[in-house]
Amino acid sequence: MKRFLQTIQPFRPAIKWGLFLLVLAFVAWHAWTLWNRFDSAPARLRWNWLTLAGLASVVAWLPSAWFWRWIIVHLGSAAPWPQVLRAYYCGHLGKYLPGKGAVIVIRAALLKPAGVPATTAALAVTHEALTCMWAGGISTLVLYVSLAPLLPGWITARAGGLPERIALLGGLVAAGAAGLTMLLGSHQLLRGAVGGDRPAAGSTGSLAPERPVRMSWPESLRVTLAGGIVFMAAWWAHGLTLGLTIRGVVGDRAPWTDWPVWTGMAAVAMVGGFFAVFAPAGLGVREGLLMELLARYLGSREAVLVAVLWRGVTLAGEILAAGALYYGIAGTSAAAETRTGRDEESPAQAI
Repeated sequence: MKRFLQTIQPFRPAIKWGLFLLVLAFVAWHAWTLWNRFDSAPARLRWNWLTLAGLASVVAWLPSAWFWRWIIVHLGSAAPWPQVLRAYYCGHLGKYLPGKGAVIVIRAALLKPAGVPATTAALAVTHEALTCMWAGGISTLVLYVSLAPLLPGWITARAGGLPERIALLGGLVAAGAAGLTMLLGSHQLLRGAVGGDRPAAGSTGSLAPERPVRMSWPESLRVTLAGGIVFMAAWWAHGLTLGLTIRGVVGDRAPWTDWPVWTGMAAVAMVGGFFAVFAPAGLGVREGLLMELLARYLGSREAVLVAVLWRGVTLAGEILAAGALYYGIAGTSAAAETRTGRDEESPAQAI
């Protein structure tokens, strides 16, 4: 196996891009098929709902930014709110770059001038993203009853009864909590392995702790479970974003009582796109999963339109938020600049 992996190593980028293009082509073909399945009048877009969907998409990620900061603080670093929001939303656009690591690199780099070690920020990014997807998987199982009418028959036939789903849910909760707790516990080991972090030019490395903080297992578990609870609520905000987009296409045909359905569909699409490591931002995969569900919920043409518009309105919201925060907030906090000025003060000035 090791020799096989070494053999295909030079071809991994080509394999990854080949898979991505293959999936994208299939999704495009499927969208074209759905669009031409029935002859119908073009949909009339309702821009007020679509505008609200874009705003909701920005708000829906605030719990993620909060949890990212909360982890950083628990790991022993001061994380000023303005710089955290700036780094989080700017880094969010990194998911559209090849590979899943760009988000981590961008956020860690933008937060380092505020005194947060890169390894601490990177570990917190990883934990936050995985906790969000873990909660998304849990939400999908919890909302299975609402989603069942939209799922293909081969899935519902193998889903089992309520006892089987409860057992699966319990296993997912336990496995996710254990894995994410161990991830947080690796902070001290990670900092030691890389030999600490060198302060960036003009940064306030003195704000970071001299010794990496090692969270106890009970504390790591408590932080992980708290994050899971927060994200369970946050997924309803993502569901609202999808629901507002749907209402932007079909209006009152999508009643507010379908909010659980919207949340379940959003979780399936986003979690599936996240774990498609070959697809930047889950591009194609997310749309394919969503169209499959929406075709049974709305209709073929509306499914294609909503899937494309949901990507469009969320991307527009992310770009506007990232641009406003990047140019509107300094990379270093006022407290950090004050601390740096004191550190650089000459002996004569001190007297």
